[in-house]
Amino acid sequence: MPEISVIMPSLNVAKYIRTCMESVVKQSFEDIEIIAVDAGSTDGTWEILQEYADQDSRVRLIHSDKRSYGYQLNLGIRLASGRYIGIVETDDYIEKDMYKTLYENMVLQGRELRCLEEIQNVSNEECQNGYDYVKGTAKAFREISRDIKLESEIRSFEEGQVTLNPSENPELFSIDRFLWLGLYKAELLKKIRLNETPGAAYQDIGFNFKVLSSSEKALYLNKVIYHYRQDNMDASGYDSKAFQYLFDEYKKILDWNISKEWLGAVYKKMAEQCLARFRNMASNGQYWDGNRKEIETLREWLGNVEREGELTEKSLGENNWNLLRLWMKGSDVLYNYLRKVYEERLQKVRECFYKIGDKEIVIFGAGKYGKFFHALSENRYPGKVVAYCDNRTDLAGTLLQGVTIVEPLQAVTLFYGAVFVITVSKDMEGAYEQLLQLGMKAGNIVNFKSEYDYLLFNMDY
Repeated sequence: MPEISVIMPSLNVAKYIRTCMESVVKQSFEDIEIIAVDAGSTDGTWEILQEYADQDSRVRLIHSDKRSYGYQLNLGIRLASGRYIGIVETDDYIEKDMYKTLYENMVLQGRELRCLEEIQNVSNEECQNGYDYVKGTAKAFREISRDIKLESEIRSFEEGQVTLNPSENPELFSIDRFLWLGLYKAELLKKIRLNETPGAAYQDIGFNFKVLSSSEKALYLNKVIYHYRQDNMDASGYDSKAFQYLFDEYKKILDWNISKEWLGAVYKKMAEQCLARFRNMASNGQYWDGNRKEIETLREWLGNVEREGELTEKSLGENNWNLLRLWMKGSDVLYNYLRKVYEERLQKVRECFYKIGDKEIVIFGAGKYGKFFHALSENRYPGKVVAYCDNRTDLAGTLLQGVTIVEPLQAVTLFYGAVFVITVSKDMEGAYEQLLQLGMKAGNIVNFKSEYDYLLFNMDY
């Protein structure tokens, strides 16, 4: 019997499946079984998975007769023979030592290893004192090209390693959003079922609620172990039926008999997820009319708890609170507001590229916004960025996203005919004056001011 069962649900992910499978079969912790549950892929995914099953006896390839993420995971969990279970989404990939790290912390810190080795004088209570689950952190990423990948870290806690009782911390439901970041006791997951609604329809919401509310001991590590893809436009977050899926999942949760504290956490997460879907709708420029009934029901639910004081600015944060208040005035009010926001953001990007024209680009500032602008440029106009320039002398001569960083004077000398795009978040005026003093023409200097928003990549600029 393997120590760990890794469940991998798939449907038409041929573009990503090899990267994902390679990261799993080459884990430094080898005592695993890999349960690949495919829901009838037609793009070659099944054939690629079959290759891995033929080459590696640890890979079990299972056909799901339903196109349901919930059904696929339930099937995988039911078939799992390991003492622990992990889940990997098949458009993502994992660090080579992910399961070694999680297992060692689960077993060693959970004291189960001492029981397994039959060390004397270990009480039954101590043997049962292991973690229900252990989780690490992830990097969300968007691949623009071979050299350009935008990343941001996903973590539940900023302060590092944390041990707690999840059942006594309802706030986890909002901050711990992903099943695939953890390693779980199999006996815990086998007691819980995902809803088996069609598609990848947010079935993990209710499942995650049950995991958190029924777990008594968990460990959160401060280590990146997972890479979460953000550039798959077939992901459920962009599905025009998203509000229907949210409605179905949250209705089931609200039908359960849960405490007031957990109920507050449920409504908070409901609000956050609904507002995120409104952003997706607005950036796409098309209202999801087929979900109007569900949108209005969700608005009514949240309006009731907001009036009762269960949702507050403190719990949601200023930005989401302001959006929620707009939603309470009408779904079209919120949509039109966000549509205007995204049109303004899009216009700033368009104006910047209009000023650049057909010239080459030098990016002033090798920080977060410089890399973001580079990705925006490469996404629409590949090859236009020829260099970065930055005042940090220690960066001179190094590569960033496949492009060399040079000092400003050298950049002006080498690329005098290029447009310099200033992306520094502080002292943009100072950077502008510096370029003028170095001899750069004012007409070849452009300021880039924009929100760091992944959704811009899905818009036509």
